Amino acid sequence: MSGDGAGYAQPTPRRLYVHDDLTGEVDAGSPAATLARDLLALLARDATRVRILTLGEQVERVVAQGPHAPFALALGIGAAGQRVAEALHALLTWEQQRRLDELAPTHLVVPSGSRIPIEYLADAAPSLSVRLQEVFGLADTPRIAGGRVPVMMKLLSPAQRPVQVTQDLRSFWEKGYHDVKKELKGRYPKHYWPDDPWQAQPTRRVKPR
Repeated sequence: MSGDGAGYAQPTPRRLYVHDDLTGEVDAGSPAATLARDLLALLARDATRVRILTLGEQVERVVAQGPHAPFALALGIGAAGQRVAEALHALLTWEQQRRLDELAPTHLVVPSGSRIPIEYLADAAPSLSVRLQEVFGLADTPRIAGGRVPVMMKLLSPAQRPVQVTQDLRSFWEKGYHDVKKELKGRYPKHYWPDDPWQAQPTRRVKPR
């Protein structure tokens, strides 16, 4: 610190943007909804530093910024992000929507038949969280963006806890599966843990029928 008292300060955003949407999230009369409304009211008091955005304003800012982050710092409440994404999707032509869904699908169907949502985050690879038994027989990691981007596979235990995170499913079956199987078989003896994951029947149940 210098002698005049000036020191390093963390930069702070000039304005906090809040986009809210409680629709379908909680009962309107529930304590959670009341708390959220109280939070918004409290934030809105500081009009110089806080801006509550409407859906239209959110969409306009995203379109104007293109692929870049439109907010220095934003707080989402409820399903705000999903609502904005759906509104942006509706602005596309049918052909653009089809192409977007082809390159960046919202879900993938795994060998068990389940339709699993893909999670897209700005600072991480697209990921798929799915129970391990549901992807038996899937030899290679699914890819999106025309086959250029492998999906990060978050393989879950029967308790929905990650037991393996990988973008190389083939290597996991070859090198890691048997150790994971041994551990999970001890924890969940009633579940299906075949010796050969390549040929095993995928299942959403404790054991395949």
